[in-house]
Amino acid sequence: MRKNIWHPSRPVPAAALLLAVVVACTSAPVEIVEEEEDFPTRVETHWTDQFEWFVEHPLLVVGLQASFAAHLTRLDGFRAVEEGRLTVELLGPDGSVRQQVEVEAPARSGIFVPVLVPEAAGAGSLRLIYRGPSGEIDEVGWQVRVAASVADLGEAPAAPEGIRFLKEQQWRIPFATIPVGVRAMREAIEIPAVIEPHPRYVAEVAAPAEGLLMVPEEGLPVPGTRVRQGDILALVSPPVGSTAGWHMIEAEVAQARNRLTHAEHEYARAARLVEAGAVPARRLQEAVLERDNAMARFAAVSKQAGMFEQLTAGEPFATPALPLRAPIDGIVAAVNVTIGEPVGPGRTLFRIVDLEHLVVRAELPEAELARLVEHAVGGETLVAVVTLPAARWGDGVPAWLPTGELLELGTEIDAESRTAPVRYTIENDSGFLRPGMSVEMSVRMGLDREVLAVPEAAVLDVEGITTVYVQVSGETFAERVVETGIRNSGWIEIRAGLATGERVTTLGAYLVRLAGLSPDAAPAAHSH
Repeated sequence: MRKNIWHPSRPVPAAALLLAVVVACTSAPVEIVEEEEDFPTRVETHWTDQFEWFVEHPLLVVGLQASFAAHLTRLDGFRAVEEGRLTVELLGPDGSVRQQVEVEAPARSGIFVPVLVPEAAGAGSLRLIYRGPSGEIDEVGWQVRVAASVADLGEAPAAPEGIRFLKEQQWRIPFATIPVGVRAMREAIEIPAVIEPHPRYVAEVAAPAEGLLMVPEEGLPVPGTRVRQGDILALVSPPVGSTAGWHMIEAEVAQARNRLTHAEHEYARAARLVEAGAVPARRLQEAVLERDNAMARFAAVSKQAGMFEQLTAGEPFATPALPLRAPIDGIVAAVNVTIGEPVGPGRTLFRIVDLEHLVVRAELPEAELARLVEHAVGGETLVAVVTLPAARWGDGVPAWLPTGELLELGTEIDAESRTAPVRYTIENDSGFLRPGMSVEMSVRMGLDREVLAVPEAAVLDVEGITTVYVQVSGETFAERVVETGIRNSGWIEIRAGLATGERVTTLGAYLVRLAGLSPDAAPAAHSH
């Protein structure tokens, strides 16, 4: 006689042999019994906060060996569980534990195979408990009925129909599903954008006088070095016995003072003209920027002059090494000098950028600008967010950052591109953003509406039809045509085709589609 061990993922065809194990309450020898009939299988899929449980097992019969195939997936990263213990408990109607079996580890990656032999017939429930090596515990359960004999078996619940995509396939690729839920969304304009330094948090450090560049005790900084305000970046040693350094500093102070005076006059003039409607508002913004730059320059050279005088004790013929200090906190973005190189007054030697405070800028088409201006004129606050590159998304769920102050809203349209700049401040608390990085800006308008929504990654264009792939069980997926609505920040409104709580594929959806196109891509049965 050929003896085959039944496995839930290996359905038994008609007229095949089924091994039945009759077990007495004592430790009597196991008796092998032949059965020539199809044996019904039950499939259960459950999701908890941490795991996806996909369990296959035969319907339970007193004395018959029931081998479970419990596929356990950690939702964080959609990884197969590699270690831990699994307990299967058979509970009575009152919730008391009638039988219990346990396996100490997965039989293979992600799959636990406990074996249960029911001892008594009747209604009850199953409870599966996972205990991880770090103490984590997770459990699921469902109602069952233990039949007194094979003849007493009812029909198994209908197996879900759809595209087969096995757990072994899912675990080997970037894959994820999420439940469909309600999300507050509003109409938005989405445009490509770029990250730039904030003009108030960029500083250029110039040589205060003629001399040779010397290295401070801390060493010459390199691009990427983080500095604090007041840190010494380098030293400039003026020529021995020369008064040129002192005179050049005096000249720099005088020039900076004159530039500041001029900038203040231009600012006052621009304010009057804008108020009178004679020039566009952008003229005043430019005047403000020029005045602020002039103030910063005057403050810097005045400070250098004070340090020079202090170091020389008022003696012009002394030759101290002048320290070049970082005027702001930030990252050294550029070093334009080498050790021992002669430098002249006013030459930019270092550029420092504070990466915590940045600006996101987009060029808005003229037609879209009119829509935003209409909302802004109506008193609405235009809220914008920045969607990060897809590499920063987790499980296909868009990652985005809020913006801050609206710095500019299309003050002037470019004659050639017919676009206008839109600029918002943005805080880089995560440290991920960098000047020059491409992102997407979403400027939201109107009022929030509560709508069903899914990540953009879940939605495919299949021959012109908007489609998603719904996970109906652990290894079965349904292709679903949906009607979409507004889009913003990497999310899409679903107006028809999905219900709350259904799970859509956000990573790997295209591979699920390919599995549905090929009858050999995922067979109806598989072995573990």
